Amino acid sequence: AAARFRNSNGLLPLHMSLMYNHGDSAYEIVESLLHVYPRAAKIAIERDIQMGQQEETEFAIHLAMRNTSIFSEKIVTSIIEAYPEVGILHCVVLLASLAKKIYSTHGN
Repeated sequence: AAARFRNSNGLLPLHMSLMYNHGDSAYEIVESLLHVYPRAAKIAIERDIQMGQQEETEFAIHLAMRNTSIFSEKIVTSIIEAYPEVGILHCVVLLASLAKKIYSTHGN
């Protein structure tokens, strides 16, 4: 039940685990959280970047890809198994981010 509640920054326990747990237990914790609340892999977080001037949308897969645990490949695989569409979503988010950068550099 606690796996479903966001903290004051809008992060679920899965998000926090992916961001801050890079030790040997990282995979087991992620697996446990996904087992209890698999929908967490689908829930986006909004993060303010550069002093609140830009907002970036991230999903658990983005956080998992930055995880430095020795189990990072297994963690990414677990996220994909919980949310198979995440591969397509990841590409869409990357393309949107690239479009914003191009527009801000060359836009009107």
